[in-house]
Amino acid sequence: MTPQSIIDAFFNIGELLAGQMQPYAIHLWGLLVLVEIATIAISYMIGDSDNPPAVGWSIVRLLFTAGFGYWWITSSFTLGTTVIGSFDQIGRNLANAPGGLAPSQFFDTAIRIVKILWSAPSSSRLLPSIGLDILEGLLIIAIMIMMGFLGAAAAFSLIATMTIIGPGSIFVSFMPCRFTSSLSENYFIWLVRTGALLLGFYVVLRVIQDLAAKWYASLNGICAPVSTLLPLTSLGAPPTAVPAIACSTPIGVNDLITLFFCMLMMTIVGIGLPWILASMAGNGVHLGLENLASAKYLASGGAKHLSNAITSLSHRISQMTQNSQQQSTLNQRMAAGAAAAATMNSSGASPGSPGPSGPPGSSGGWNGRPAGPPIAPPPNSGSGNGGAALGYYPGRPGAQTRAEAVDITKLQKR
Repeated sequence: MTPQSIIDAFFNIGELLAGQMQPYAIHLWGLLVLVEIATIAISYMIGDSDNPPAVGWSIVRLLFTAGFGYWWITSSFTLGTTVIGSFDQIGRNLANAPGGLAPSQFFDTAIRIVKILWSAPSSSRLLPSIGLDILEGLLIIAIMIMMGFLGAAAAFSLIATMTIIGPGSIFVSFMPCRFTSSLSENYFIWLVRTGALLLGFYVVLRVIQDLAAKWYASLNGICAPVSTLLPLTSLGAPPTAVPAIACSTPIGVNDLITLFFCMLMMTIVGIGLPWILASMAGNGVHLGLENLASAKYLASGGAKHLSNAITSLSHRISQMTQNSQQQSTLNQRMAAGAAAAATMNSSGASPGSPGPSGPPGSSGGWNGRPAGPPIAPPPNSGSGNGGAALGYYPGRPGAQTRAEAVDITKLQKR
């Protein structure tokens, strides 16, 4: 069993877990959609009825989050691996690794350097240097441990990604409800951060390969490798000579110590650099979500002011239209009256002259309106000429003397 086969096994387990988690995630999604619908209805009844943009924004948000959440839940493993795969493809191009990120690549880089150290003699004399042999052995062990640590970190990132993508989709179910939507944000932040982490390991792999090539060339220049025959022993058979390339000059202590510290620094950078890149991606996602919330707030406020302006403008236009209609009706009536007066003037009739069928008031008034009832004749005790008169009634309270009583008929004749 190889490290790559272990990663493939976790990949298959993650796909299986994604299918088993899907029914639970859909049930939770449906429940939270109902909660959000009830929240919108209650908000509309208690105060948002006079703010249509807010209600419209809530409905649009519900449709988007519910649709996106359902789509992601039903295809969580495929979509998640697609997002991670985009970072993986970029990393392959950067690191020139068509086969992808494999922990064995870090070991291969370490083995190239270890072979040179192993074949280098400890002394140019007949007797070997025990101290130099011990230092080379410790350096070989340290290099294998450091490269193994980097390979294990890369393998852990791959295994965690493939295993959590499917079951982690349960957090996407919290997206439709405004009270729990923040829980779903962490899933997508983790997804982007993991992709950036894998991209960081590709960058580290590329750096290690370039540095290892330089160190390999430097060690070859120091130890002066030559072609030789080395014995190869096998069980039950005499040793056979095998052609190989071995160092003819021992590597100095200073060179070994320098190589050790270079490998140590490379290991520290190789572990820290992917996490730094991942943290940058996480901060970017947080900033993007904050900008989205700010844009939503500004858009909601702007839509509210725009709605109020449109409502005021429509009310003003309605008032102007109503006033125009009233003015038009008044003008029509005035024009009709003027036309009627002009018609009567052209016929030669005056408002007080009798018409063809009788005295004025018998068939209609001067302006065409129906005439009222005829005036009643005066009583026998009146002034006798149809005019109103002030009578004298002695003995009544407030009565005037006969000399003070005035007959208004005389005033009418003047």
